[in-house]
Amino acid sequence: MTDLALKLMNEKYYMKNDYVVNSGRTKDGKLLASSTFFIKDENQELIGMLCINNNLTDISYDNYLT
Repeated sequence: MTDLALKLMNEKYYMKNDYVVNSGRTKDGKLLASSTFFIKDENQELIGMLCINNNLTDISYDNYLT
């Protein structure tokens, strides 16, 4: 589990939100977009998270400049 996922879980961010989006870079400089969706039970308690990370490096604006 990532530090971000632990923080979201510990701070109960999921209580008022169904998802969170974020962006950042890997250690080697690749541009990432991430989405975390909170999976809740009928009492709105967190039972899981679906985290999707997309590498945007190849589709970044800079790669289209000539």
